[in-house]
Amino acid sequence: MLLQQFCNMNLISRNFAICSSIRPMPPALERLETQSVADRCYEAISLAITQGELRAGERLTERALAASLNVSATPIREAIKRLEREGLVERPAPRTLVVTAMTPATLSQIIEARAAIRGVLARFAARHATQEQIDELSSVLDESDDLWRLIASRRADGLPIDDHLSRVADMTDRFNRLQYTCAGNPLLVRLLEQTEAFNHREMRERTQRAMVDQQVPGNYRWKDDRAVVEAIARRDEEAAERITIQHVRKAMTEVLEIWSQDTGAERAPAPERQHGRPDTPTEDETAPG
Repeated sequence: MLLQQFCNMNLISRNFAICSSIRPMPPALERLETQSVADRCYEAISLAITQGELRAGERLTERALAASLNVSATPIREAIKRLEREGLVERPAPRTLVVTAMTPATLSQIIEARAAIRGVLARFAARHATQEQIDELSSVLDESDDLWRLIASRRADGLPIDDHLSRVADMTDRFNRLQYTCAGNPLLVRLLEQTEAFNHREMRERTQRAMVDQQVPGNYRWKDDRAVVEAIARRDEEAAERITIQHVRKAMTEVLEIWSQDTGAERAPAPERQHGRPDTPTEDETAPG
C-alpha cells in the first residue's frame, strides 16, 4: 500500500531514540521530532486520499493509520486535525472519522475555486514565463495535435483508443505542471491541490471513459490550451486568465456529468458565469497556432 511506503519514518524515530538514550533531548528538538513526523503523516494520508487509495466515505481510525505508518498515535492526531481543517476528512459522528464525500453543492464551489486559482496561475504565467518555457508548452501542444489525429483515425477505423487516451492524460498532466512552473508561485499550486474534487485516478478514469464514449470531444481542451499559450506568449495576462477560467469550468462540468451518472446524484449547480463574457473562447482565441 502507498501508506506503507512511508514506514521509513520509523528510522527517524529510532535515530531520535538513540540520541535520547545518550543524553536528554532538548524540548525544542522533541517538538521538532513530533512535528516532522506529523507532517510526514499528513503528506502520506493526503496523498493516499488524492490518489484514490483511501476512497470517499471510507472509515479511518487512528490505530489503523498509526499501524500503517509505523508511528505512534500523537503525530496521527496532529495530521488528522490538519486534514479536517482542509476538508479531506470529516466526523459525521463524535467517534467516527471518514474520508470526505463530495456533495453537488460542494462540487460546484470547488469548480469555481479551481477555475479562479488556475486563472491566476495563467495570469502569472503570462507575466513571468521565459521564452524557453513558452516554447516547451507549445511543443507539448504540437505533440498533442499528432496524438489527436491518430486517435481520430483509429476511432474512424473502429480500433481501440484507450491506451492513446491514457497518453493524452499523461500529456495533460505534463502540460499543467509546465504551466504552473511558468507562474512561479508554488503557494498557489499548493492551494490548487487542496481543491481536488476527485482524486487523481478517478479524474483520469472518468475523463477517459467520457472520451471513449464520445461524450466529450476531448481535443477541444487542447485548442483552449493553445489559446492560453498564445496569450502567455504575447503577455496578455487578462486573456490567459479569462480563457483558463472558461476552460476549467467547461472541463470540470463535463466530468461532473459523468460523476452524476455514476453515483445517481443530482447534478451540481452550474458555476456562476462572469457577466459580459462568453462561456467559451472566441474563434480567434481557440484557433490553433
